[in-house]
Amino acid sequence: GGADFLDINTGIQALWAGGTLNVAAGFYQEDVVCDRSMHMIGVGTDSDPNLGTVVISTGASPPNAVITVTANDVIIDSCRVDGTVPSGDTKIDYDIYASGVANLEVARCVMHQCGEAISYNSSTGGLFTDNEIFDFGRDPTNGGGIYLTGSTGTVGQVVGFDSQGNYIHDGLSPGVILGTSSSGLVQANRIHDC
Repeated sequence: GGADFLDINTGIQALWAGGTLNVAAGFYQEDVVCDRSMHMIGVGTDSDPNLGTVVISTGASPPNAVITVTANDVIIDSCRVDGTVPSGDTKIDYDIYASGVANLEVARCVMHQCGEAISYNSSTGGLFTDNEIFDFGRDPTNGGGIYLTGSTGTVGQVVGFDSQGNYIHDGLSPGVILGTSSSGLVQANRIHDC
C-alpha cells in the first residue's frame, strides 16, 4: 500500500530500500536527500506546479544542492529541478549532487539555474539520459551541465534501450565535463551555446 506525504523527504524516510516514491504535481521547496536505494518519479517537468513536479532548494544546507544523493542505486525520473536560490544569490551550486555512490540514474528531468546541473564525484556507473539542462555555470571555467570527477558513467543515448541523448544548452560553462580520473561514454547529446 501507499501513503500520502506533504514533502519529498518524509516520503523518502517512509520507503524501504529499493522502493518507489511517486511525487505528485506540485511545488516542493526543500533540500531533498536520497539516502537509500530508491526510484523517485515525478509526473513531468512542466514549470507549472499544477502540471509538473517542481523541486527547488531552500539554499540552506551543504553541499548547497537541490537534491543530494548519498546511496547507491537511486533513480530520479520526470522532475523539474530548479536551482533558483530564494535568498539573493541567483544560482545554487548543484541541482543534483552525488559523491561516493554507484548507479545513479537521472532521466527525463529538466535542470536549470545552477552552477552544475549534475555533479557526480568519486562514483561509478552513472546514467544520465533524456534530460534538458540550461542556464548553468558561473563562468567559462566554473560549473558545467553534467560534471563527472573521478567517476564513470554514460551521458546520453544508450544503444539498445529506449533513450535519447540530453539537450544541454545556454550555459556559461561546458555542457559535459569528464574531469580528473573520469571515464565514460558521451554520445548523441545535443549541446549548444555553452
